[in-house]
Amino acid sequence: MAQPGKLIPSIYKASRTPGATIYGFLLDTDGLHKYQENNFPLEDGLTEKEIEDAIAGQMIYAYISIEARCRALWAQASFNLGHTATGPCSMIGLVASTAPNDDLIPPADTMNKLKEYFSGEGFNGEPGWFFQAQ
Repeated sequence: MAQPGKLIPSIYKASRTPGATIYGFLLDTDGLHKYQENNFPLEDGLTEKEIEDAIAGQMIYAYISIEARCRALWAQASFNLGHTATGPCSMIGLVASTAPNDDLIPPADTMNKLKEYFSGEGFNGEPGWFFQAQ
């Protein structure tokens, strides 16, 4: 029987740990676009170049804002890049481990608050274990 994964004390340290996994919420593209539009609307009358720049800025502000809200509920939460079976992804990581280990997942009450937050902001999907981008 496989050994359960061991806690990696920092999600940032997971990037230097081969095979690390992170438990968290994917930030799906549709949810991110909806979040950006609702929270950081574009000004009218922008040029094409200004729109491109503004959208890039929106993305940064969205990641910072989402991470801050999640940290208010779970201090270790952080924006991260990972991999799913379909390719690269952006996510909010809650805990990192050398292998998936459900004993490390935040308590149920915290997870319920995080799920409510993500659902309320238009993000789809349940949290899960994802591979750390190397």
